[in-house]
Amino acid sequence: MRPSVQIPELGTGKCSVIFAEKATGILLTLQGSRYPGEGEFYRVFDSEHEADAFAKTYVRSNPQVECSIRNSEGKHIRLVVSPEQPILQGILHPSQTPADRTPMKSFYQSSHWFWVISRIVIVLMFMISMVQIMSDGPLRRGDEVLVNAACMLGSLVLATLAIIEIARGKKPTWLRVAGGVFMVLFGLGLCVLLASGAVRGGLVLLLFLFIVWFLLAGVRDILMR
Repeated sequence: MRPSVQIPELGTGKCSVIFAEKATGILLTLQGSRYPGEGEFYRVFDSEHEADAFAKTYVRSNPQVECSIRNSEGKHIRLVVSPEQPILQGILHPSQTPADRTPMKSFYQSSHWFWVISRIVIVLMFMISMVQIMSDGPLRRGDEVLVNAACMLGSLVLATLAIIEIARGKKPTWLRVAGGVFMVLFGLGLCVLLASGAVRGGLVLLLFLFIVWFLLAGVRDILMR
């Protein structure tokens, strides 16, 4: 979720450069951390030429960052990204979604906290369920042990990802993909359960909603850095 910020108005001829994560559009501070809602988040230059030269140099060294150049009134001029991608013109950033982002990524960006909070709820549900299963006695069947072990491992991965997102840290790629794959596979498993007719009545709708959540949440972790 991008914090609401006031774009600065500068003296005549001056320009500012604003930084954001290229993958998510989340605003960054001058130190490169995610903007918490207060403090400096832009650099001021005496001319557009100086701002443009700085932005191009900066994104070459930090390809995961994009720079928005603003005029003295705080209006967007252009977006500067790393050399392997074209420099996009006339894009409002970060208040609007750039054209190089897919609708799916825009959807995930706009609903960031929904996925974080719902992930925590799902982890708690997994834990409560496993505690109840274990309280019924030791698992004897091999498939029961395998399924519950996979769910426990998946819950730990999801919990770790939730903690990282709350702390606004960077998710390790392997952990993010592992969590995404786990949720997609779990969602597909629920699809098989639904198709088998094992669930009936009002629980069918609830199961369907869980399937949708797991599939979308899994795709989110795979796509979003």
